[in-house]
Amino acid sequence: MAKYSYLFEVPSISYAENLVSISKTVFAHSHQTCYITLNKTAGMVKNMLQDGGVFTASYSFIDGISAALFAPVSTKDTYYLKYPIQLHELETTIWTMIRAQRTDSIVFDSLSTFTTYPNQEDIIRFFHKLIAQLSEQHIIVVFVCLLEDTQKPLIAHVAMSVDEVQEVRGR
Repeated sequence: MAKYSYLFEVPSISYAENLVSISKTVFAHSHQTCYITLNKTAGMVKNMLQDGGVFTASYSFIDGISAALFAPVSTKDTYYLKYPIQLHELETTIWTMIRAQRTDSIVFDSLSTFTTYPNQEDIIRFFHKLIAQLSEQHIIVVFVCLLEDTQKPLIAHVAMSVDEVQEVRGR
């Protein structure tokens, strides 16, 4: 049976460096990647990836933070979620990007952001459903979280739902 869902537990001290490495691995196994960023702007992520040698022309972005900072305008390859993030809008946007961009992989940065949201039961259900639906469609999903958050209920539940969990040690 093929593996489609992964959780990478990354230490905060080497987080950015490891995100580039994870993105390179995902890029090597897919044609079109959707990068969901919840705590850095899409522009910052794109620059970080490019500086790390990642070919970002094959990337689209869902940005969950910029609307809290300024009034961004969505483009063909970057969609800006309203702030604070609503699960229904996030789900709709993910499936819109999958169809529009023919996405075959998703990097979700960072699952840790959702550990601070209220209604954790709803968030856990959302991610269980999302993982199942993406796997059914043979879309690779890579969740990234802080190693320090692995004991939080959301991260623990996602860890039980994905095909593989990898703890990344600092470099």
